[in-house]
Amino acid sequence: MEKIYNRFGVLLALFLLQFNYSILAQCNAIITSNSQAKGCSPFTLQLTDASTGVVTNRVWNFGDGSATSGTQNPIHTFTTSASGNDTTYTVSLKVYCVGNDSSVTTFSVLVYSPPKVAFTSNKFSFCSFSDTVCFTNTSEFSLLHSYLWNFGDNTSSTQYSPCKVFTNTGSYNIQLIVTDSNSCQQTLLKTNYVTAKKAPNPDFTVTPQLGCNPLPTSITNTTNTLQDTIASWSWDFGDGTTSSQQNPAAHTYTLAPDTATITLFATNNLGCKNSTTKVVVIKPTPVALFTMPIEICLGSSANIVFTGSASTGATYTWSFNGGTVNSGTGAGPYSVSWNSQGVKTVTLTVNDNGCSATYVKSINVNNLPPVTLTTNTGSDTICNGVPIVFTASPSNYAAYHFFLNSGSVQNTNSNTYTNASLNNNDQISVQVTDIKGSVSTLSA
Repeated sequence: MEKIYNRFGVLLALFLLQFNYSILAQCNAIITSNSQAKGCSPFTLQLTDASTGVVTNRVWNFGDGSATSGTQNPIHTFTTSASGNDTTYTVSLKVYCVGNDSSVTTFSVLVYSPPKVAFTSNKFSFCSFSDTVCFTNTSEFSLLHSYLWNFGDNTSSTQYSPCKVFTNTGSYNIQLIVTDSNSCQQTLLKTNYVTAKKAPNPDFTVTPQLGCNPLPTSITNTTNTLQDTIASWSWDFGDGTTSSQQNPAAHTYTLAPDTATITLFATNNLGCKNSTTKVVVIKPTPVALFTMPIEICLGSSANIVFTGSASTGATYTWSFNGGTVNSGTGAGPYSVSWNSQGVKTVTLTVNDNGCSATYVKSINVNNLPPVTLTTNTGSDTICNGVPIVFTASPSNYAAYHFFLNSGSVQNTNSNTYTNASLNNNDQISVQVTDIKGSVSTLSA
């Protein structure tokens, strides 16, 4: 019985040994990686040998013509093929296990080609401040691509082909970064690619910058000529006039209501040009003007009518030299009379939005012409039916108008009037007009 048991134990041990050897000898090649098996060239990937079985040896073939490797978990960098297009590589792993068994597997790696980057500039040497430089992007265009420009002066742009002005002098490195839809980037950096030359920095003052028409101004060139050698000056005064003087004469503006933009251009010895501007505001000045007779008789009224121009908010200040205002306010019209003869001065000042104008005009106030009325009888009593001659003196007036009671009986240049049919209490009066148009009336 003991022999039988020993023999059974030996057989069992041999069976288990053969069973375990068979399991260990089952070779199965497996490849894994530390990330997705696709990326932008150059694409570095760690490959892992995850094969089953007792591996005694292995051979990696990366499919890109590079040397094979026996490393268990190799790190390999893939690049696109010589064509520059997206490239898929087939990686193979062959493992050898105990018992001379082997297994082979493959693994695909996709390498994206980076975008192509190229650009040019329309200018390589230019003036700062004034010149615009445009960069032409000759990279492949796609709505799915993004473009980032760095101009070397802490400014950037995402336009496809941008233009810009460099405000500081010096040479600049220009960089373009293109990112495609696979998030692959390509960068092109051109060192000291463009150079900005120094531009002048013109400046000036103008006094005043706000005033009434006409507006005289004083313009002073304050450009620092110690820092810049200026070859030429050019002024545009904004009203159609110009000057090439460094310091132009005083300038008077007659534009109203309007604004004038004064521009100073300066060109230095490098041929660089720059400009600066200032604005002058010219307010309209009102027109003070009126009409009135050149003379009137004492006791008569003068009609004074404003014929100038001003806005609705203007104010009017009148002075009538002692005259009495019978009617009128503001701009008028006015009716004015004087109680003394002589030359009277009428003055009008119009104020409108801070601007004013004054107009002065004279009027002559004449005395009434003196007149006497006498008869040939020397008495105010006469016999009925006897002619009586009325004589107005002096005899050199322009016109004599005789009235019987309230009715006109003679209007000529004769200073005598004869009547033979007067009734009791009739009244004769005469109105004389001198050569200036003054009129006096007297009753007998």
